[in-house]
Amino acid sequence: MREFTKQFLLAGFITLYALSARAQIPIVPDWSYDQANDVGFFDPAASPVAGYGSIGELRRTIFAAGANYVGSLFTPAYAGEVIRVKAAFTNLGTGTVGNGGTIGYRNNFGSANPKYKTNVDYPSTLANHVAGRELIATNTLAVNFNTNPAITYNYNTNDSAPLGEGQESLFTTVVHELIHGMCFINYINPGTGSFDGFPTAYDSFIVQDTNNPVSYVGLTDAERLVAITNNNLFWNGPLGIAGNNGERPKLAAPSSYSSSSSVSHLDTGTFDPLGLLLLPRDSSLVQAQVGLVALERGMLYDMGFTPARPQVQSIVASGGNHVITATSILNAKYRLRFTSTLTNGLNATNWSAVGGAVRSGWNTVTLTNTPTGSAGFYAVEIVP
Repeated sequence: MREFTKQFLLAGFITLYALSARAQIPIVPDWSYDQANDVGFFDPAASPVAGYGSIGELRRTIFAAGANYVGSLFTPAYAGEVIRVKAAFTNLGTGTVGNGGTIGYRNNFGSANPKYKTNVDYPSTLANHVAGRELIATNTLAVNFNTNPAITYNYNTNDSAPLGEGQESLFTTVVHELIHGMCFINYINPGTGSFDGFPTAYDSFIVQDTNNPVSYVGLTDAERLVAITNNNLFWNGPLGIAGNNGERPKLAAPSSYSSSSSVSHLDTGTFDPLGLLLLPRDSSLVQAQVGLVALERGMLYDMGFTPARPQVQSIVASGGNHVITATSILNAKYRLRFTSTLTNGLNATNWSAVGGAVRSGWNTVTLTNTPTGSAGFYAVEIVP
């Protein structure tokens, strides 16, 4: 199994006993427009779901759930990091469920982050994170949800209840559009094939042809104009590839270019049966998955976002065993791996895992003390 990315916790008698809530990036909505006009997120009409005073309150609850999930995917890069998002309901016509985009870009700002690239346009949210400091202190992205009568929302936050005929999941739409506004953005002029400025962080990971990959950024404008409709574009980031079982994830580049879905989504023909969230919204199964799968998370981490760490809840000793209870991000898998070298120079007890080593949505794992072996610790690593 390929390694996806690693985050470390110390088992035994060291750091793991200092339990604390896992940090994540708060996503704070600015829905001042709706609030001022009593629409959308503040629509006073009766809620279709019992227990809510209005449909506006219900929508705010669903948005908060989606925003909390997205924020839980990441560890803050600096103290006080927050994502501020302008959110509103508006009439987007009959063919669009929602949209999301960045409010501005930043480039050549300097960073110690090893994934930082010069001459690349970073969407404002990602720019703050990669910079490791607040470059933009205002709203960094905007998302809109459709009020057109042609759109009927479902207000579930899980996939246990099927959508009704013609319904759209507000929860998955929130997640989908937030991710777009944060970093899933390509920046090409579809009339000329040129970039309007520098390529985006997303653009910088695209290649044409997985067998003989050629940088999308390195193509001429004329070549790039052909590439966006040749059904032959792929993601070349190592974590996205690892999350796709070692294969470059294929991107949407159908013969008919669509400004709303081409390039900045995964390929429907390849991934539709998996129900991924970052497929074009017209995918038949895009709403069947309430969390991002490994390849989608890997693409976010390739661009510079810091992966989430598991949150340790408790450690209970019983004889020679210790049971560690932890929570993780939805759909992630974690593996305990013994390492003999300690980064902090302290001694630790040698531990071995009881039972299976890989946990999907890690809840509990039992470690047993063994008398032999050198001092070491267990690393908790995210795997595909």
